[in-house]
Amino acid sequence: MAVVKWLQNEGYDIKKSTVYKHRSEGKLIADKTGRYPVSSVKRYARNWIIPLPGSTPPANVIDLQEKKLIAEARKIEAQAEHWELKTKIVAGEYVERDAFGRELAARAMVFRSDMENFIRSHGVDIITTVKGDPLRLPDLISLYLDQLENWLSRYSEPDSLFGDEEEA
Repeated sequence: MAVVKWLQNEGYDIKKSTVYKHRSEGKLIADKTGRYPVSSVKRYARNWIIPLPGSTPPANVIDLQEKKLIAEARKIEAQAEHWELKTKIVAGEYVERDAFGRELAARAMVFRSDMENFIRSHGVDIITTVKGDPLRLPDLISLYLDQLENWLSRYSEPDSLFGDEEEA
């Protein structure tokens, strides 16, 4: 009863039954003599009891309550961000990093293949275009630039080369 009276005088909303219950739950611990030191009671109050409205709780209780509120707010914000991200993923607003990497690698392979095939298969066209004449260099450049546009066009196609995947 002395613990209950002391806590009530300190501004805590507590009843005898609550203290007994907390003692049996191990929240309030007596010393070896069976008594409850003030330091133990203060620690118990700080961790387990709510002060009465309008009373001025000890500073350490206020700090603990502020920390709990801040932690709860951070937790709620993190959960909201988590669910927003999941919603965007389900809605298709994000692409998996691995899927993007595979798509990029596949496109690079197509690009390289097109360039290599052109070089190997159009040697005669190149010789014919310039006819060994350095003054026909603008014609050769035009041939290469036209072909470059074809390569880039194929490289940027979203679906036709790589199956029925959604656009990345």
